[in-house]
Amino acid sequence: MTVTDREEMVEMMDHITFYLERNITNYELEAAEDLHDEDLDQIVRALKWTRGDKQHFVTITPFGFIRHVDKAAPKNLVIQMSNSVLDLMLKSSDCD
Repeated sequence: MTVTDREEMVEMMDHITFYLERNITNYELEAAEDLHDEDLDQIVRALKWTRGDKQHFVTITPFGFIRHVDKAAPKNLVIQMSNSVLDLMLKSSDCD
């Protein structure tokens, strides 16, 4: 992976993360950490969502694919994330 590839992946995930945070209002995005996925040789982002005293971790790729969801994560959160990413992708394709 080149430095340019890494920068592009981080920029794509920044855009997705911003969109998720704006559209998912019943959970708070407390932290985001970029990690290197050696299997795919790409950067992925671990997102820490909270609601009350519960914490949930979800990992996404630069293309909006949900790579990992912790077992305790509510389906509602995962569905909202999926729907938001799909909405973002559809809006992005309208611009082309």
